Amino acid sequence: MNNYLEDYYLILIENNASPNTLDSYKRYLDDYVKFLSKKGVKSVTKISPVDIKKYISYVNKRGLAPSSISIIISAIRSFHKHLVLSSIIDENPALHIHSPKVQKKLPEIIEREEISLMISSMKKSSKFYERDKAIIEMLYACGLRVSELCDLSVSNLFIDDELLRVLGKGSKERLLPLMGRAKQYLLEYLDSKSKNTIVKKSDSVFISNNGNKLTRMMVFNILEKHFIESKLKDKKIIHSLMRVINFNKSDGIRDLGISEVLLHYPHLFLFDIYKLKVNTLPKNWIKLEYLRKYMYDVRPKFILKQDVDYVFLNIKGKHLKYIELIKIFRNYVGRKISPHLLRHSFATDLLKNDADLRFVQDLLGHSDISSTQIYTHLDKRHLKKIYQNHHPRS
Repeated sequence: MNNYLEDYYLILIENNASPNTLDSYKRYLDDYVKFLSKKGVKSVTKISPVDIKKYISYVNKRGLAPSSISIIISAIRSFHKHLVLSSIIDENPALHIHSPKVQKKLPEIIEREEISLMISSMKKSSKFYERDKAIIEMLYACGLRVSELCDLSVSNLFIDDELLRVLGKGSKERLLPLMGRAKQYLLEYLDSKSKNTIVKKSDSVFISNNGNKLTRMMVFNILEKHFIESKLKDKKIIHSLMRVINFNKSDGIRDLGISEVLLHYPHLFLFDIYKLKVNTLPKNWIKLEYLRKYMYDVRPKFILKQDVDYVFLNIKGKHLKYIELIKIFRNYVGRKISPHLLRHSFATDLLKNDADLRFVQDLLGHSDISSTQIYTHLDKRHLKKIYQNHHPRS
């Protein structure tokens, strides 16, 4: 059965299946064949609808979401279809296996004002300022998928024509407009990138510090840090999260001390906080209530026998890293951000401003307009909100 699976994976690659599809199908089908082998089914010709139903029951018990089970059933059905077309089996045993109903959720969005705040509150002295600014603006202004952004090459930029070419799902190409601030920020980034002699020569537009193209996870982390940093520029948000931080826990007092510093010194970022050392801590800061309590009552307990110069430590007594700080305050802020959130906002804002649905479909690279229609529901929600706010009979 494994040999037939390998043949099927090659067919998927030849048919330009996306890396994500290939990865998920491979993961699920390997598990499927492993399950069948344990149950004594050693040949693809012996697989029956009952065997498939037993496997679906097995994954159901593992608590997988209906959307994941639908993908598993699609993968199994597609694999057996391949076996039929290859004349290895006569009938597809998965043909009448029904997928669970998946409730369509309205995609979350981020408001334009929040995106603007992310960019305007960025640390301008950062060596990644131009790059990160361009990433945020292009995800929102061009509606790119994160994989499309990571794979974007310099050779696919037609800046004079105000266009860029992206390779979407199924290796389908599409042209997108590159205008306004997206074009401006991209040019600023490319100019700064050309002056950087440390990075390797690369055709990738967006690269990391070592010259390699950005990964999806890197882009997620870039968005998250700027989103959380921007939220902590709002005094109302800091006051509200200070009310939910647990004062009775040692790390809670530490987090209250950090919040207090951000509240009194709004020019600081979490990036500055994590680098603070005891011998450079301004003396007047100790007047802050929670910071003083942390320094005198909590921090000595964290240190134990370790000699650590940094002010803010984790519960193991080690230097609290920047990424740890972001995760801590992400939980307090209570909201997440992702590249797809910006893509959702791109589509929603176009429809709010009367863009044609087919036009939005082309820009998003959706093969089926039903995938685009979900944004019309968001638009209706926006219309209801306007009605409720302004109509006397609402």
